[in-house]
Amino acid sequence: MKKELILDKLEKLEELIIETDVDQEKVKDKMWLFSKHLMDNKKNIMNIDEERVSTRDLVEIMQQSNIMWNLRNRIADGDNIHTPMYELEAEMMDFIRKQQKINAIKLYRKTMKDDFNIDVTLKESKELVDAMANGVPMQNININAVQPITWMKS
Repeated sequence: MKKELILDKLEKLEELIIETDVDQEKVKDKMWLFSKHLMDNKKNIMNIDEERVSTRDLVEIMQQSNIMWNLRNRIADGDNIHTPMYELEAEMMDFIRKQQKINAIKLYRKTMKDDFNIDVTLKESKELVDAMANGVPMQNININAVQPITWMKS
């Protein structure tokens, strides 16, 4: 795939990220001015533009960009995705993509406990990560421990 074509797609992703980014005035957490997606995408554009990536790196950038594209389009389509949850999903998908399912499970269990005070079993977490690894979006996975959360569709 040509560099120009990849850069064009990353520029479209950047537009989508900006369009769907959280309004900082409406967020309680004022720690971050720029979203992780925006920063990651900018780094990817810069690295490709400056030709500091291998073919292997390009494939990884495309995979990472597909995850961001999917999440951001779901937000643009009006899906009620709670910001910490879509960021959790992106981090978990990053671990899954790197063949680190155990880290994805640990992250999920820790985040659910620390941020939402929900204890999720190892079995439930593994089922969720396995489903995500098979391409099922997190919000479509029916795990008993997370059903009460408002970000899930019924």
